[in-house]
Amino acid sequence: MSDSMDLSRASRIRLALSHAAADLADRATGLTRTGTDGGPGDVTEEAQRLVAAAEQVMQLAVLYDRRRGAPWAAIGEALGEVSKQTAHERYAEADKNVDEAIIEHWLTGDAGTAGLPSGAEASPETLTRLDEWTAERYRYVDVIDDDPDHQVSAGLTPMSTAEHAAMITAAEALLLKAAASGGPARHQALEIGYARRKVERYERLIADETAAPGITGTPLPELRERLAGARARLTEVKTGIPSREHPAT
Repeated sequence: MSDSMDLSRASRIRLALSHAAADLADRATGLTRTGTDGGPGDVTEEAQRLVAAAEQVMQLAVLYDRRRGAPWAAIGEALGEVSKQTAHERYAEADKNVDEAIIEHWLTGDAGTAGLPSGAEASPETLTRLDEWTAERYRYVDVIDDDPDHQVSAGLTPMSTAEHAAMITAAEALLLKAAASGGPARHQALEIGYARRKVERYERLIADETAAPGITGTPLPELRERLAGARARLTEVKTGIPSREHPAT
């Protein structure tokens, strides 16, 4: 798996939005220069790329607000009195595809996951690069910020235990879909990632239950038994050798 930060889905989309916005700003800055106009048509071509980059920013902004709970009616209003049906028709497919790509990357750690927006891989390098980019851009601008050197990463939120459970549930649907339409290598990578995340799930619950007894609603001995089963399942899917030590979790 990759070295991705353990961020919520909303924060991954927000990071992709920051990445796309930085790219848009750089492209726009390039168009202000007059000494590199090239041949006839080159400036128009670059302006078209700028428009495409702006559309990507808009799409990610919509997906981010959706992940934060905005209904399609609110999205339509923000787009300029567009109906909720029109807003849904325009962005619902991207919403589903990006969500599936984030879940798949969360399982496999493959930065080349199809449909994953740049930045949503949430690597430490991406966070550092965007923090540095933003700090440089605002170096000579009065910005009220408690952490001027981390204006991107400071506002991101880690994945909660509840969302971790929701991601596992969503991953189950992705596994079924991959089993029906994906290749065996991809399906195995998803199976291994899913088993690994199930291990993490019980490790999280054990940590929560140890810190605050009763908070999970499941006794520690039962959680430890489930963890043992999840670890056995992980070994099984990685090696292909069935385990009989623990029941499936």
